[in-house]
Amino acid sequence: MVGIRPAEPSDAEAIRETARASWHATYDDLLGEEVVTSTVEAWYDPAELRAVIGHPKHVVRVAGTDVSGFIHVDPNPEDERVAELVRIYVRPEQWGEGIGGELLDAARTVLEGYD
Repeated sequence: MVGIRPAEPSDAEAIRETARASWHATYDDLLGEEVVTSTVEAWYDPAELRAVIGHPKHVVRVAGTDVSGFIHVDPNPEDERVAELVRIYVRPEQWGEGIGGELLDAARTVLEGYD
């Protein structure tokens, strides 16, 4: 177990780096390195991540002190009784270690009461 904790605004850069590593390992062969790089830059802007982390309705959890993984869940904007998984990524060198399952368990605990 790596230890799951709520994300903090100071984790934004590490979250982006975890996303970048995972995206490149997963999608470079399919989309190309340039497309993956530009997508991560657009979708994981540190300022936007800090805003998401600081918003009371967003649930962002990270694994470990070095952010070896993260999960992001939100209430559905059309029906706040329902939550949806937005993102879950783990650093490629730690795939298969159970971190994704730990992140899902942590999010599930926080989201009890949603449909």
